[in-house]
Amino acid sequence: MASIVVVGAGLAGLTCAWRLQHAGHDVEVFECNDVPGGSLRSEEIDGFRLERGAGALGPIDSNTRVLIRALGLSDLLYPIQPADEGVLRRGRFEVLETASMREFARSRLLSARGKLQLGRLGVELASRRARFDIHHPEFAASLEGGDASFDLRASAGDEARDFVLAPLLEPWLGAALEDTSDAFGRVLLHGLLVGDHSPESLSGGMGVLTDTLAADLSIRCGARVHSIETEEGGARVHYHVGPHRRRVFADAAVVAVPGDDVPALCPKLGPEERGFFEAIRSPRSLVVHALLDEVPRAQPYYRVHLPRPLGFSIRTIGIEHSLRSAAPPGAGLLRLELQGPAAEALWDEEDRCLGDALLDEIERTPIGLVRARRFVVQRNERGAPQIPPGALLRLRGFADRRNRSPRLAFAGSHLVGPYTEGALTSGLRAAADVVRDLD
Repeated sequence: MASIVVVGAGLAGLTCAWRLQHAGHDVEVFECNDVPGGSLRSEEIDGFRLERGAGALGPIDSNTRVLIRALGLSDLLYPIQPADEGVLRRGRFEVLETASMREFARSRLLSARGKLQLGRLGVELASRRARFDIHHPEFAASLEGGDASFDLRASAGDEARDFVLAPLLEPWLGAALEDTSDAFGRVLLHGLLVGDHSPESLSGGMGVLTDTLAADLSIRCGARVHSIETEEGGARVHYHVGPHRRRVFADAAVVAVPGDDVPALCPKLGPEERGFFEAIRSPRSLVVHALLDEVPRAQPYYRVHLPRPLGFSIRTIGIEHSLRSAAPPGAGLLRLELQGPAAEALWDEEDRCLGDALLDEIERTPIGLVRARRFVVQRNERGAPQIPPGALLRLRGFADRRNRSPRLAFAGSHLVGPYTEGALTSGLRAAADVVRDLD
């Protein structure tokens, strides 16, 4: 049995620690915040349950569902109703249909020409499906050539890109298509289209997953790690708890923090490792939770998208009161995710003024007039890690590197994809890596 330190108690770190502990190792997790869970947490405020990260499971979340079963949480899974997503087009919401080609053919979201062009992209994706692995996006590195916006426009046209592909992909990316690798955009698109699961969530919120993982682990919250040094004999971790400086020695360490933090924590990284992490960028993101006195005008969707060409600051509106027990009876709850440029422009806006401005935008949609009793503004200094053009080539080089830091493994969504499944999968992979290094 080996002693292993995991630095970071987000979903990636917790999954890694849980897997290692179940394999019989002695694991301790260090977390700088007061509570574990990272961005995948559920919080109760004034009788509302707010999701700090993803509030639902989608078609690509296969490993997440396996872990949920392993943790005995299957009975808490329930299908979200309504199950469809909508896109604003010509003043009304049209269904974003991806599961049925017959229904898509009937959709009023695109013109006949737009549907034909999108169908050609589907054929193109199918012809290269062997290269598209949602858990190993680096397999598609040789297909990289530019950004996803240009690529999808060339393949499917402006209409399909703006009103189907961007609304489908950007909520998962947490970034605009022009800031995303073309090959990664295709990997994600293929995963979303071939997945066979309708949206689901957990009773009590998605934070139940991280709470359950954390419950059986030894976690030191409030422990700020400032240096991790590894050698053939083990790993030395230096950290602070309040004003006290401490250190611990273990057989190995796993670093499960935002990728751009890794170089400062690990001074002995090799050039390949350091170069990979120094290239990672995680721009700020802004989410506004609107706590409503009344349920707004009914919509047959659990979230709706406002395409960028329409000029809204809001990218996606989550109809969160469609989730079980997310809002008090008769009340409404909306989760408003902002476009990247709008998040930067409105970052310093006072909460009430920001929320009121966004409700004015919503009034211009079929949702209509809504009134909020309160706004909870979530300013994330680090949003989802970007997967820009060239990122998969760098990821493949990192995966194939010859000079690896001994007794050190890495986890985080920057290694797989900027969403729940990516973070969780990276934790499973890091657990396997560190055990292999110990053998």
